Amino acid sequence: MVWPMQNDSPHLGRDSTGEEREAVNSQAEHRRRHEHSAQIRSNEHSNFDPIQRRKTSSKNSWGKTQGTTPARPGTPSIIFRVDTSTNPSLEITPNDVATATRLEALGFTSDTLEDRITAFQQSRALPVTGVLDAHTWKTLIEAGFRLGDRLLYIRHPFMRGEDIATLQNKLGSLGFDAGRVDGIFGPETSKALKEFQRNTGLPVDGICGPTTVEELSRVFGRSETNVHSVRELELIRTQTRSLSELSVAVIHQGFLDASAELIRTTLASNGAHVQTSMHPDPSKLASLCNAQQADVCIHIEEQPGKTEIRYYEGFSYSSSSGLLLAKLISKHMKAPECDLRVDVVGMNVPVLRETKMTAVSISIQDASFWVLHTLRTAKAIRAALEEWTSSDFRHHI
Repeated sequence: MVWPMQNDSPHLGRDSTGEEREAVNSQAEHRRRHEHSAQIRSNEHSNFDPIQRRKTSSKNSWGKTQGTTPARPGTPSIIFRVDTSTNPSLEITPNDVATATRLEALGFTSDTLEDRITAFQQSRALPVTGVLDAHTWKTLIEAGFRLGDRLLYIRHPFMRGEDIATLQNKLGSLGFDAGRVDGIFGPETSKALKEFQRNTGLPVDGICGPTTVEELSRVFGRSETNVHSVRELELIRTQTRSLSELSVAVIHQGFLDASAELIRTTLASNGAHVQTSMHPDPSKLASLCNAQQADVCIHIEEQPGKTEIRYYEGFSYSSSSGLLLAKLISKHMKAPECDLRVDVVGMNVPVLRETKMTAVSISIQDASFWVLHTLRTAKAIRAALEEWTSSDFRHHI
């Protein structure tokens, strides 16, 4: 017996009756409602992994999947969003409960909230103010992640957190160059992770899940040397460029246009290729600097109460080339012809953390310094870069 085919169209053949048309219309409407429902189909799974496009599994077997990672018990669930697009140094005064909860979870239990914030800033190489500014809050959120808490993979915007810094440190100590240890999961980290997976027989998917974390723990040694630091120094030793061949970015966050221009002309008079950039948001300023693909970044700023030259330091890592350049600038600023006293300090701030080249930040306590001493500072920077690129200096690194 052959059953007649159903037709969802309301325009049936000439032999159809009005009752048949009404019944068919009712069936079609029922199917349309059913198709728009949120029911799980037979080929779907309630724990379907959208990253790897397969059902997750936590079994420890060859060729196993990464699986999903449950939230760590005790992780604060309070979410506090702050718009810092117009004022990166925005002070955050409300929601002290969220701040105290996160600090306590990290082991900061001083009597006052200000003391806890101060201790946290000191532990993370942040500017020590005792004030929960936007950068401290973001760093506090990132500090809540431990390796294994979540799947790590490349996406846009890039994932950030201390779990990523731990991954970068482990990969770097094993000889897989994940780039500067900055807690940002970018292309270099993804490439190093895939190389590690390829060398250990894991699926090469660039996703750090429980399986990869387990394998990292199994093979991780105790070397404190990160391969990226070694390569930074090796690049300085083997470079053949002089100051006239360097590409330098001079950047600031506003109100220092004249000082930046004077530094630019001083370096350019010796043949260096120099560009200046300004933006109030330090992260966007770092992006502008990266877009220039400069060899060196010189950041200048007015910072009340501080007179120091900063290089990148954070997550148990410091930039070898940045430290060397900061020391050279400090030495030439202290020389008799300049006679300016500044300290060299490692710091984890966006303009140093997010730039990809050798970078230093000259942070001076008041604007009058830049009015009176920009020319001497510019000459010290020029002398430092000339020494930094000299063959005598390279051979003694």
